[in-house]
Amino acid sequence: MLFYKWRLLNKYVFLPANYRHPAFKQGMPDMAPVAPGIAAWGLMTGVAMVNSVMSIPCAVLMTLTVFAGSSQLAAIPLLASGAPMWVILATGFCLNLRFVIFSAHFRPYMMSSSRWQRMIAGYLSADITFPTEWGLGFAGVLALVGVTCSLMNSRMRIISAVTSATAAIATYALPLKPNIVLSIACAVCMCVMI
Repeated sequence: MLFYKWRLLNKYVFLPANYRHPAFKQGMPDMAPVAPGIAAWGLMTGVAMVNSVMSIPCAVLMTLTVFAGSSQLAAIPLLASGAPMWVILATGFCLNLRFVIFSAHFRPYMMSSSRWQRMIAGYLSADITFPTEWGLGFAGVLALVGVTCSLMNSRMRIISAVTSATAAIATYALPLKPNIVLSIACAVCMCVMI
């Protein structure tokens, strides 16, 4: 009897027609190669939260309520430095703006679903499901930009960040990609001169 109820539950609640579609079944093998990267990103974010000023219950709550891992990573140093709440929220808002583009793309495919199915699909959507050429690297860059901007709280730090960014962009096309090393060297030299 229990098995029969489980089959009915799966048939009518958990497995509507969309989930029995062959494209849904193809999603598992398609996502398998990126799953380890997503797991590593989640582990790194969780460790960073627990090792910061957050308690474990707060870290779990943040994991469930804050939409992107990049927003979580950007919020950690802001929380630790005692930044105002509006700065933390604005950082998270800016980092999550990319999901507006994703939702516009998904709209034609999802409008036939019920509201709760759209909400669950939106909650579970990630960078990996849309810009496969960007992936976790893109989210990581956004998180680091947010963290960097939050740390630019003195004249010296602003000058070093602008110098580093300018040098990295100016030397991007050089062979063997030395732009990161050169940008660090330029920023250090500029700070020493000041």
